[in-house]
Amino acid sequence: MKKPDLPGVVGPLSHPAWPDYLLAFEHLTGRSPRMISPEGPIQPDCETPTSAPGTGWAVAMPTGPMRWRQSAAQRMLSSAEAWCQQTAVPLPWPTEVRVAWKLLCDHPTRELDLGSIARHLGVRPAALGERFREITGGTFRQFLGEERTALAIRLMLEQPRLQMAEIAQHVSGQSMSQFNRNFRQATGSSPRAFRDQWRDTGQPPT
Repeated sequence: MKKPDLPGVVGPLSHPAWPDYLLAFEHLTGRSPRMISPEGPIQPDCETPTSAPGTGWAVAMPTGPMRWRQSAAQRMLSSAEAWCQQTAVPLPWPTEVRVAWKLLCDHPTRELDLGSIARHLGVRPAALGERFREITGGTFRQFLGEERTALAIRLMLEQPRLQMAEIAQHVSGQSMSQFNRNFRQATGSSPRAFRDQWRDTGQPPT
């Protein structure tokens, strides 16, 4: 794939932000993004791929019980394309965004809020929130809720005897009403309906 001729533009394979995006996509989708050949076709082992024009990569969308995360992967893909094709000097993910992303991915059960993280890092909360959304395509609160939902789904499928109240308490210490609301916001389904349909059909609710 021909790189842009604009001065100061670096192709995504050498863009300093792309390693962070690759790790983020692998986390969201459970698969590593695949390279697109210079002619454009996607490698055969890239299932249900979506390519980002000009990035040289195709991202396999989540399937199975995590299919609902396709919207998050699509948001991230659009943000990666925009960030990696800026005409300004190519920049990696800022340290504060990388720290915030790693915290919500590695410790979703903790009490996390962007304000506390920003103050700890010595940056303004509003600035961190704006940059986080620009780079990832979603807000910190949105991604944190989705991480907790993903953890809840893994628990309900791996330990089907757990009560929903136990799962809600484990993932975030939430009340059942908060847990149900956040779960439905992420997946479009209630936790109980999600588990029942997956158990009965092997497919998540659509």
